[in-house]
This record gives sequence, structure tokens and C-alpha cells, in this order.
Amino acid sequence: MSSLSNVNTAVLGHFGQIPLFGFVDNLIAGPASAQVGATRIKSTMTRLTVAGVANGSFILGALSLGGANVPFIVVNDTTAAVKVYCAVGETMNGAANSFLAIPSGQVGIFVPYRDSFDWRAAALS
Repeated sequence: MSSLSNVNTAVLGHFGQIPLFGFVDNLIAGPASAQVGATRIKSTMTRLTVAGVANGSFILGALSLGGANVPFIVVNDTTAAVKVYCAVGETMNGAANSFLAIPSGQVGIFVPYRDSFDWRAAALS
């Protein structure tokens, strides 16, 4: 079991109490640095506790298909960095088929940008 960083503890403590956020614990990453074949993030709050591989991959639901219209939070409580991709053909922070790298002990926040198929994403440390 890994130990939580201060930011991870704060985010889980605050956002975990909000009914909007479903919670999935212990999701395992897909292949390293791969948008295709990445593990799908289905819950609005996901905590990663098993490293799997360095730069293990996750993917958000397609905004174009209505698969996500709320913010998503990914808590990386592993010993390795992970990458969270947008859906194939969509954008993240304005870049097509992009990802956000979340270092170990940090949190990624993903907010759908209104009226577009673009995620605004940032890591909190």
C-alpha cells in the first residue's frame, strides 16, 4: 500500500464528500504511453494505487458521444507517472489526441471545455 501525498489526501478528503463524484479505487493502467488500448476512466474520481508500468495509460470518455460532461479527477497514489488521454480524435488543452502526464503523488483534473470536444487538464502537486 502506498502512502498518500498531502495533495492526494486533500483532494480525496474534499472531493470524496461531494455526491457528484463517484469513486473507483485501485484502477490498473493500460500499456505504457498508448492512447489505443488505454484503460477507460469511468468514474468522476479515480484513485490509482498500483503502478503497473511507468507511463501507464488511461483514457477519458468521448465528449463527442456524450460519454463525459462533468469534471474528472484522477489521484495518482502510485510510485510511477501515468498518462491520461482524451478520446481518439478529440483534444486536450487544444492539442489533438493529447494526454496529461500525472507524476506520482499528484492529481490530474480534467474539465470538459463547453461547446467543444476539448478537455482542459492540469496536474496539482
